[in-house]
Amino acid sequence: MRKNISISLIISLILFLSACSVKKSIPTTANTLQDSVPYVAKIDSVKNEVKHISVSDFRSTEFNFNTLVLKGKAKLNIDNKENDVNITMRIKKDEQIWVSVSAIIGEVARVLITPDTVKIINRLEGNYIKKPFNFMQEYTNNQMDYSVLQSILIGNSIQKFISDNSKIEDFNSYFLVSGLTNDINYKFTYNSLKRLEQTDLIESNLEQELSISYASHNVYNGLMFPGKIQMRSKAGKKLIGVQLQFSSIDYNVPVEFPFTVPSRYEVIN
Repeated sequence: MRKNISISLIISLILFLSACSVKKSIPTTANTLQDSVPYVAKIDSVKNEVKHISVSDFRSTEFNFNTLVLKGKAKLNIDNKENDVNITMRIKKDEQIWVSVSAIIGEVARVLITPDTVKIINRLEGNYIKKPFNFMQEYTNNQMDYSVLQSILIGNSIQKFISDNSKIEDFNSYFLVSGLTNDINYKFTYNSLKRLEQTDLIESNLEQELSISYASHNVYNGLMFPGKIQMRSKAGKKLIGVQLQFSSIDYNVPVEFPFTVPSRYEVIN
């Protein structure tokens, strides 16, 4: 395992607004991070622009919570180099995202993300990073914020893109909500239950692409949550793929966000 892989994993999770794609990732096999096929309607589907459905119908199916605890595995692929880690993620809605990244040797990184800051403890190299959240916009664009990251991680659509002006199409077996916001073309694909299965974003200049697919949805007290999230991004010639597979999901439970930086750790600016 490369020393900086834990940091790369977290940065990759945060940077996904920098990509966008009209390709649908294949989410069923752990070894297909690099594989994708064009996303097209089924031949027997009937494409209709619908008037009786509004964007509020899709918002009503979003996963709503106060706190969330996720455990599972992450597979990271950066420019065809793969690494596997275990992750534990805790989220307090709209306030904090806490992530522990571990490997065979134990915890290798701990991350705390708030709407204002990003903090990363790198245990492999004995250092610590603290940055304002908006430093991520240097790698993406000014659309990236905490709410976008939170939506991506829990399988909800990115609300800042969707509006009453969004185009809604009915393909019988799925719905497509699309439009253009701030030079970003967006497509959100929902299943017949109006639950998000695919997010595709593409910048107008075609420099950055993002594709996120959600699979293995399970029902928890009437709410659906994806058991697998697969993300693929391209920024220029840089390719990043991340696959998250959750083995444990719990929500609206007490959570803590322990984050203590050892005094001997070097602060990285």
